[in-house]
Amino acid sequence: LLERSIKVLLFAETNDFICNWVSNDRCSRALQWFGQARSANGLTFATVYGAGHMVPQNKPVEALALFSRWL
Repeated sequence: LLERSIKVLLFAETNDFICNWVSNDRCSRALQWFGQARSANGLTFATVYGAGHMVPQNKPVEALALFSRWL
């Protein structure tokens, strides 16, 4: 996707027991990032604190802000 200039949003929820937040975080940290933001070359990593697997259902305001800023 990134090679085709398609932006990717990778996000993890701290209370998600289905998708492991720690593994997602470690995977994203293994990538080369530029600056302090966790965004580079069309890939963005975001953490939604206090959300479970269904971010828009658990944290609707935060989910809308996340997707709006990313778009």
